[in-house]
Amino acid sequence: PDAYDQYSVIYESGGKTAIYLNTNPEPTLLQEREVWTETYVQWSPLGTYLATFHPRGIALWVGDKFTQFMRFSHNKVQCISFSPC
Repeated sequence: PDAYDQYSVIYESGGKTAIYLNTNPEPTLLQEREVWTETYVQWSPLGTYLATFHPRGIALWVGDKFTQFMRFSHNKVQCISFSPC
């Protein structure tokens, strides 16, 4: 399958998060949201999921529109690990 490099940028003091597709000649903005995460984001190893970190847990996002897939409750979580996904 084709591989598409995507990357996230958190800016405005954490107030906004954007996901870009690494295209030529300029990156393409795929999604931008306000207060999408409280601290940082993490991709699953195969890029299937995007995890956002919050004081009360983790949210997983999937697909072209980054639809919320699942939430996991765990206060003050700072680290997660994926099985290949």
